[in-house]
Amino acid sequence: MQTSSSSDSSNTPVEISIWFFNGVMLFLYGLLIGGYGVYEIISGHTPPVVLARLHAPLWWGALLLVLGLGYCIKFMPGKGKTEELHEKGEKR
Repeated sequence: MQTSSSSDSSNTPVEISIWFFNGVMLFLYGLLIGGYGVYEIISGHTPPVVLARLHAPLWWGALLLVLGLGYCIKFMPGKGKTEELHEKGEKR
């Protein structure tokens, strides 16, 4: 007597998209670059470049943080087509 396939699904590996890892990497780079941008503002140390007043590391850090977070949310493991296929009992 076979009950349900829920016990079989616990042993199946979860596919993790490469885009999720790209999102984690973008997020971490955003933390590092944005952190340096905040340090520049707090310490007053700005590099001797023409557009230093625009605080490029702060803006790039914020952009990378947002992009990385978006990729992490969109391509989170266990979310998406693979979960839908397992619910239907289909194989990829």
